[in-house]
Amino acid sequence: RHPVFFKPQLHGKPVSQKQRDLMTSLVRRIGEVADREGTRRGRPLPIAVRVPDSVEFCKRIGLDVERWLDEGLIDMMVVSGYFRLNPWKTSVELGHRYHVPVFASLDEPRFRNKEFQNARRSIECQRARALDAWRSGVDGIYLFNYFHPTLPACNELDDPEALMTMDKLYTTGAREFRSARSWLAGAKECLNRPLCLPERPKTLSVDKPARVTLDVHDRVVQNGGTATLRLYTTGVGDAENLKVTLNGHRLGGAKQEGRWTQFAVKPSLVKTGKNTFAVSLNEPEKKKAVLSDLLLWIRYGK
Repeated sequence: RHPVFFKPQLHGKPVSQKQRDLMTSLVRRIGEVADREGTRRGRPLPIAVRVPDSVEFCKRIGLDVERWLDEGLIDMMVVSGYFRLNPWKTSVELGHRYHVPVFASLDEPRFRNKEFQNARRSIECQRARALDAWRSGVDGIYLFNYFHPTLPACNELDDPEALMTMDKLYTTGAREFRSARSWLAGAKECLNRPLCLPERPKTLSVDKPARVTLDVHDRVVQNGGTATLRLYTTGVGDAENLKVTLNGHRLGGAKQEGRWTQFAVKPSLVKTGKNTFAVSLNEPEKKKAVLSDLLLWIRYGK
């Protein structure tokens, strides 16, 4: 369940090639048993593995995943888990190089701040995460720690075209990186994607805008959608002091609700692809102003 396999890893020391070979031997033996049993029952027993989404991270904890692929030891590869280290496309290209289908593991978010966590546990956020994975070329969606097959997540995430006209919530990330450090010393060296905003807040100033990029896969205008931006800030006395642009266009009509500030966004401003938000202050604040989260809601119909 947890990615700890060899004792050196527990003490921050490197896992040896001999230990990686032991784990490869185990995977090979499991495959041999599966082949024998598949032959006996008259239908194949394919082998799937669920591993971190970084070849280097896997090697450092004793999993020689690329060797398993090269030797044909696995039939399906599920990537990610408690953390994500790479864009989905990195794993897709790796698996497809060896003709192995790749599934995105959409594990449930775990944030200390309940507001950040609840937003990311919503079905709208799950839809956005799934659509992002589909558009990156994955062959399927894998759900971990979902125990009730009647949940919307178990019935809505398998069709990327249907997802296009469902309400969605785009965020800077649904999983924190911190858990990767729990399993491997030097895990930061394997990180190849930006940390999500709650984990690395951005300081706001007058002169230097804080920039946040979101990949959005909706065709908002064509499908009759609406868009709303929500920012979680501290140290900002008045929402009118926030200067926010989307793809170079100024957003107005700020409404403050506690630490959240909401902006209505013209659907035409939201691109299918990369969208860049820039957040700054009109006037300096007395206290340090910080942007801790950015949420883009896309809604259709009622």
